[in-house]
Amino acid sequence: YILPNIYNAVHDPKPDNRYNMSLGSYLAGKAINISKTTIPHALAYHLTKIYGLTHGHAVSITIPACILLNTAVDAKVTTPAGKEDHEKTMDELIAMLGQQTPEDAVFFWRNLMKHCGLEPSLKAIGMDTPEKYKAWVQSLDVTRLGNHPVAVDEDLLIKYLNK
Repeated sequence: YILPNIYNAVHDPKPDNRYNMSLGSYLAGKAINISKTTIPHALAYHLTKIYGLTHGHAVSITIPACILLNTAVDAKVTTPAGKEDHEKTMDELIAMLGQQTPEDAVFFWRNLMKHCGLEPSLKAIGMDTPEKYKAWVQSLDVTRLGNHPVAVDEDLLIKYLNK
């Protein structure tokens, strides 16, 4: 519901595309209520509090790092479903974006953000020093990371957030 409607909902809002965006948002909320959140949401709170981004923008700006982290060859998959299932899920998510590789998905995502009037660069919003990244990652509520399908630590997160 969201991807096919987001551009028009932003640039040429009509009842149909706004309805589909609302429905997509509602269903996403229900899904999160069942599955709980993962790293993008955990990372978003600091960006909202310190840099004033809306929650949606803050989540969106972390998606590229999470795509790359979750598809890394050396990713330590911790989900009970296993590595093969995780890789299949990531391939499906990338295909849902109409892309074939994680890098293409990241490029697509950042362009979508730009088209929607959102800044896709962490550096442009003020995340411009190693100290800021360290403070950001250390501010995470670790209980919100427990559902993430790939094991992370401070250095790994900073590595992918900087890509």
